[in-house]
Amino acid sequence: MFDKTSQFKTVITSDNCKELIHKTVNKICDVVGSSLGPSGKLTIMRKPNGYISLSKDGVSIAKNLEEMSSFEESVISKILLQAAEKTAFNAGDSTTSTLVLAQDIYNQVYSLEGHHNYNEIKRGIDHAVKEVLEKVEKRAIEISSEEDIKSVALVSSNNDHKVADLVAEAYFKLGKNALIYTKESDLQATCSINYLEGFIVDRGFESAKFVTNEVDEKCVLENPYVLMTEEKINSIFEIDKILQAVKTKGRSIMILARDFAPNVINDLVSYRMQNLKVCAAKSPDFGDQRKRTLEDIATVLGGQIISMENGVTFSQLSFAHLGECDSVEVSKNVSKFSGGKGDSENIQSRIDLIKSQMNGKDVDDLYTKHKYVERLSRLRGVIATIIVGANTESERGELKDRFEDAIFACKVALAKGVVPGGGSVFAKMSKPITPEINTDFQIGVNVINFALTAPIRKLLTNAGYEESQIVKIIDDVQISKKEFGFNVLTGKMVNLLEEGIIEPVAVLEESLKNAASVASSLILTDNIIF
Repeated sequence: MFDKTSQFKTVITSDNCKELIHKTVNKICDVVGSSLGPSGKLTIMRKPNGYISLSKDGVSIAKNLEEMSSFEESVISKILLQAAEKTAFNAGDSTTSTLVLAQDIYNQVYSLEGHHNYNEIKRGIDHAVKEVLEKVEKRAIEISSEEDIKSVALVSSNNDHKVADLVAEAYFKLGKNALIYTKESDLQATCSINYLEGFIVDRGFESAKFVTNEVDEKCVLENPYVLMTEEKINSIFEIDKILQAVKTKGRSIMILARDFAPNVINDLVSYRMQNLKVCAAKSPDFGDQRKRTLEDIATVLGGQIISMENGVTFSQLSFAHLGECDSVEVSKNVSKFSGGKGDSENIQSRIDLIKSQMNGKDVDDLYTKHKYVERLSRLRGVIATIIVGANTESERGELKDRFEDAIFACKVALAKGVVPGGGSVFAKMSKPITPEINTDFQIGVNVINFALTAPIRKLLTNAGYEESQIVKIIDDVQISKKEFGFNVLTGKMVNLLEEGIIEPVAVLEESLKNAASVASSLILTDNIIF
């Protein structure tokens, strides 16, 4: 019941701790929750560097609140932000719904009177969440049409049609395993989409002195050999023999390595000055993923990876180990290999292998599946880049957030399916409360039952509906057919599937799971030390 402060630590205990958590949860979640849905509001944010931006993105708003909170509040806001970020990481959207659900779950338990076993309440919460997630998965509907993809993007981008149109076009053209990037541009006030062919990796040149085109700031090598290694190149003498052989042939060479000693890059620049067309970049990704990506590149280019594991050392290096392509274009951050000389049957076998691994029973987390999707897109050789243009920097930033939310939401919708949106699925799963069963376990179950209506309540609140209207609308939704719900833009009960008001299954699953997790953790917290 008391606070202690020492030279090094501050300790907040018991009632003071609970009051701080309660105040901070509501402060953060009220602001973030105001952005939910097509009628959600923008938030103006000032960053510590003085930059002003506008956003309806839940994580962006929560991060800004964390930065501006008092130190003790920031301890709580960091925990909330972790839940929102985990939803964003795994589902790409619904960070706002995560915090709306977390706030409702926490406040219900906080308001309980009398003595309770909070561990039992948490057990009831976990049990109810598990049941709900199983039911949601059973309701999943597969999507494939451009119109369905656009519907997902439309909901995720807060009803922004220009965002939804471009995202749907990219996915429909490239397929559900499409790799789509976003890039801000201050040279145009509108948004557009570019399609790039080739094997593209997120690694650029190690030195600007490799640049061959000063205007575009790119190194372009025609008909190059490609050296690929999992090892660090510590000395130029390790690869000098092959460099001289490439120079004698009048060809160029691209080098991908785990790392380079500083003197190696300097020596390679010197070779370039001596008319050897060369460029060097670090291998993409990290750890096991780097190995897999290098193997993909080697398959496309028809080369072999130099590594101790493969039993091939630099001293054994020959032309037989090098990959080849028509050209490689390297910028500060990206390398694009075009016209790889790998065997088409080997490439197709690699694609089939990745598909098989992606659909394996051991792959159940979305992050791993997304990495498989990226690899498939690269092997197929086409990616899309959405150029985000707007009149002001703050508008561009907010628009980029919408594009990225929509891209990720469509990705998970294509992977796991969709359900009717507008908060209807959770609302229909909300069971009547049974007050005669008042065990703490049942209280936890009932908390989730009521919290399932929190997203639709917040959607309606943001659309300007009063409490009595909200109660009536939720009642109507709960008794309607499973594909029906309330359209807050038209103010009518509609067939949500026909209206295109849908949301990805993964979004619902991640938002509820992470909301319950963070709320339960805060419920069980009795002390804060910082």
